[in-house]
Amino acid sequence: MFFRHFASRFLPGMLLLLAACHSPEPVVEPLMPGLPTEIGQPAGAVTSQVIGPEGGSLILPDGRLILTIPPGALSKPTTITVQPIENKAPGGAGQAYRFGPEGTPLAKPAQLSWHYAAEDLRGSTPEALGIASQGRDRVWMGRTNVALLPETQTVTASLPQFGDWTFFEQFYMTPTSGVLSPGETVQLDVFVQTGRAKADPSRPNSSDQVVPLVVPWKLNRSQIRNWRVNGEPLDGRYDDRLGGLSLLNEGASAVYKAPDRVPSRTNPIAVSVELVRPGSQQVLFVSTRFIVAASEPAAGVRP
Repeated sequence: MFFRHFASRFLPGMLLLLAACHSPEPVVEPLMPGLPTEIGQPAGAVTSQVIGPEGGSLILPDGRLILTIPPGALSKPTTITVQPIENKAPGGAGQAYRFGPEGTPLAKPAQLSWHYAAEDLRGSTPEALGIASQGRDRVWMGRTNVALLPETQTVTASLPQFGDWTFFEQFYMTPTSGVLSPGETVQLDVFVQTGRAKADPSRPNSSDQVVPLVVPWKLNRSQIRNWRVNGEPLDGRYDDRLGGLSLLNEGASAVYKAPDRVPSRTNPIAVSVELVRPGSQQVLFVSTRFIVAASEPAAGVRP
């Protein structure tokens, strides 16, 4: 009943967190070099403010981003700038930003606060967010020492220097939402992105360890379990109300088939899968499928 109620009110891209339980095999990150990307082009106006040694804050006009310079970070009054840019980072979430002047010395890290929206996460979850900056070699370096305030949909992180920065998703399912005609199919996959800070026993309290972002890859089957359709296991079978579910690669991916008729009570359909990480929380990814006749597109629903 929970999932039927959930599916009827589910917003595309929303994810739920469950309590931690069994520990599967750890995610094995392949040894790959960082992925250089093109530099993001400006995607909005520059916001600027003069901030001196006493510190201060710069707030973007939409109120979604706040840059706070602590007292003592700057040695003299400086015109600080922030500009939205295209997000070219692998697994990038939401808008990327260019902070300047680049090369400005900061005696103390600045703090970045970002108010995210559901559409910014693209099938991930706030708890899976990391932050990354693009270097002169155009490789994005990521880390996850970010703080989450879910009650205000805010994530904060320190900025040790200015440049191009973005938040990125460590895990996400694709596609996260869409429209299917009766009998149509869609394949669902869960991807992982490197960029999680590596533990260093000699520096247990370090917050500046970074690793390069690479091309996201599919999770192995040991990290995925319990595929469900509106909370019901449909592995290898078909239901007149919910459709069917076929697992691929021993359960690492799944193909969902819409019911042969437009459902009257179970629309939209919520396809879910569990991701479990050792010593961490268990995450439930959900993808919503609106089932509509070809001649009757769902109003307000984007594929």
